[in-house]
Amino acid sequence: MGGESPSALAGTSPKWDNETHTIFIKNFHVPVGEAGGLVYNLSRLSSMRKDTKNWIALTDYDIDTARHMLATGRYLYVIFLCHLSLEKILKAHVAEVTQTLPIKTHDLIYLVKKSELEIPETYLDFIGKINTASIPTRYPDDLQRSLKEYPEPVARDYLEQTEEILQWLKQHPNLNE
Repeated sequence: MGGESPSALAGTSPKWDNETHTIFIKNFHVPVGEAGGLVYNLSRLSSMRKDTKNWIALTDYDIDTARHMLATGRYLYVIFLCHLSLEKILKAHVAEVTQTLPIKTHDLIYLVKKSELEIPETYLDFIGKINTASIPTRYPDDLQRSLKEYPEPVARDYLEQTEEILQWLKQHPNLNE
């Protein structure tokens, strides 16, 4: 991403390249319709709150980092970053629904309620599960035990479920009307 921080991307004006069908934001380019497998409604981005755009950029940064952590065998960080990416996309929803900055919290269930989202039950079940896993993966009491509880297959499953929920949340009308 050219060394740019996610917050540096948030206030930039995207530029369209007709030839490559790509949007350029500073040194970061996104083929239209995808960014790390996540679809955007590009017309909605222009009317979205600046802080909401930043939450979305941070979400993308965190989920991409989770993918890298999986590839390098840092499985606890996969869980942590999956939680963080869900937290930030939910904060984007809260910002759009309330038209205010979301409070500082890591509680995904609180953010779901505050955003007034009607999330499918299977997604809610996972959000509850990852919400519970957040503290032990962020601050493990016993590193070796935590590594055994969250091996590669578990981390991969958390990542896949998180990506699916992120896709759904990004396509929700709160961020696409």
